[in-house]
Amino acid sequence: MSEYHASIIVSVYKNINALRAIFYALFHQSNPNFEIIVSEDGNDPDVRNFVTSANGRQPIVHLSQEDNGFRKNKALNRAIAAARGDLLIFIDGDCVPHKHHIASHVQCASQGFACSGRRAELGPTFSQFILNKPEHIKIFENPLTFGLFAIPALIDHCKNYEAGLYSPLLHRFSKHKDVSLLGCNFSCHKSDLIAVNGFNEAYTSPGIGEDSDIEWRLRENGIKVNNIKFLAPVYHLHHEHKFVASQTNQTLLEKTKLQRLVYCEHGVDQYLGQHAK
Repeated sequence: MSEYHASIIVSVYKNINALRAIFYALFHQSNPNFEIIVSEDGNDPDVRNFVTSANGRQPIVHLSQEDNGFRKNKALNRAIAAARGDLLIFIDGDCVPHKHHIASHVQCASQGFACSGRRAELGPTFSQFILNKPEHIKIFENPLTFGLFAIPALIDHCKNYEAGLYSPLLHRFSKHKDVSLLGCNFSCHKSDLIAVNGFNEAYTSPGIGEDSDIEWRLRENGIKVNNIKFLAPVYHLHHEHKFVASQTNQTLLEKTKLQRLVYCEHGVDQYLGQHAK
């Protein structure tokens, strides 16, 4: 049996302000039995110093690597190998989790299933509101204030605001709807990820390779995706998008499907100490 119920893996690249808000949310989770793995695609001394200085209830493991282009999947695979939890929960470094995020993923977890939550994309004003004072996340965690701020959030160009609501009742009506795996908010048992060799490191640009590829290979290997909308929301902090989906990524995904390559060639096995097919 693992030391923790779960390991939450936070993908990071230099955004310390967002990481500060994420740490606040993680240090105030309703389920405290988890470890935090900061998966940095880079080696920024400011990030290292910030993580070292952080303190809370949860142990924090910081993994970094040479900043040599987009190698998020390599960083994620290293985090999978290092994780001490049976259940791995993935969020991005610009997404702040609801206080029941860990509890919901743990409660809904089942071997042979991945769980996919959803995200509310906050506008620039609300994002800055949280960055300035991370405890403001409580506004979105309270159903009453969440409703009161709906119109101001929409005026601030928030997208999918309803996805930020925590509501077990609404979840009952939505859980049967098939959803795609969302790379910034999903969980899967470590053993199920190792069975497909984790993330494919052949993807060296953002976009398709971070979620569509791993979802297809998991499903092809018999893993089903549970919809946990309204149980484990995350709040995406506004920032300018600096990339467009790569045609190379699309071509690689199509090749993977055509050749039914469930077990990727360049994956997590190289960090496990033994080949784990």
